Amino acid sequence: MANNSPFCTCTHLNCKLHPANHDKGCSPCIEKNLKTGEIPSCYFNLMRQPERRENDSILAYAKAVLEEAAEEPRQNGFVPKLVRDNIPQICAENDKNTVVKSLSAEAYAKALRKKLKEEVAEFMESGETEELADILEVVQALSEQQNVSWDALLQIKAQKRDVRGGFEKRLLLTELTDRE
Repeated sequence: MANNSPFCTCTHLNCKLHPANHDKGCSPCIEKNLKTGEIPSCYFNLMRQPERRENDSILAYAKAVLEEAAEEPRQNGFVPKLVRDNIPQICAENDKNTVVKSLSAEAYAKALRKKLKEEVAEFMESGETEELADILEVVQALSEQQNVSWDALLQIKAQKRDVRGGFEKRLLLTELTDRE
């Protein structure tokens, strides 16, 4: 049966409520989700970052929508982001005005995770060593935010390396099956 709801973005084609599996459009799915206090996954799929959803609850959807709205570019096209401590001063020295705010512990934790994604994406695109240093700076801040000292984090890293090894052998796992 063809999907008779052309705007449906749901990829769960095996779901009996998916419009491709009956002739009632999206209504059965929406009805089921509203009864359970959830939002259909296709609503999340319309977001810029659908992976940010915590679960399918109406509250999680509202939270994700508000987070995306807070990240909308301002009139001048600027998107708020976590910056290093000296950036406002550096901007002022370059005749730029800045507006900053101090984040709560919860908002800071989220901003650090987002910053880590940003820095990893920048490294993936450029391959520059400087971006690796930025990644380390964010990892160190995340460690401190979780009350784990840098030395303790490096010790955990060394312990994992002792048990599991590093990446010197350049091994790519291509298959994993149970032994008989």
